[in-house]
Amino acid sequence: MEQNFPENLRIIQSRAFYRCKELKEITLPDTLTKIGAEAFYFCPIETLELPKRIQRLDHKAFFGCKKLRNVYIPESVTYLGEEAFHGFNWMEYLVIHHDPEYIGTRIVNKNCTIRCKKGSKMDAYCEVQGLQREYI
Repeated sequence: MEQNFPENLRIIQSRAFYRCKELKEITLPDTLTKIGAEAFYFCPIETLELPKRIQRLDHKAFFGCKKLRNVYIPESVTYLGEEAFHGFNWMEYLVIHHDPEYIGTRIVNKNCTIRCKKGSKMDAYCEVQGLQREYI
């Protein structure tokens, strides 16, 4: 199943697609600024392209989305909630070229590699959290 959203959508509310086991594809509108807590909790989404204006990913927004492998976090994101991409072991890379104002604990599982800038806040975060990283 594919989910298309209205073009003027700004917020996906908390638990909007909680455990929606048929949701494999989503196309998020450019107007989206926030994805609420547990919005896509345990959904089998296979790919994720976050809009360039998104600012906030609340806690556990994509928790348990076992089919995700690689995610790029746009520079517009200022809030990256706790366990946003946690709860599954198959995610290979989380790419983040900037330093959000807030980064929650355990945003990914330990086997995921964070691609970030050397000496950045994300680099220090990875050190403290014991996460693998590659420098861009």
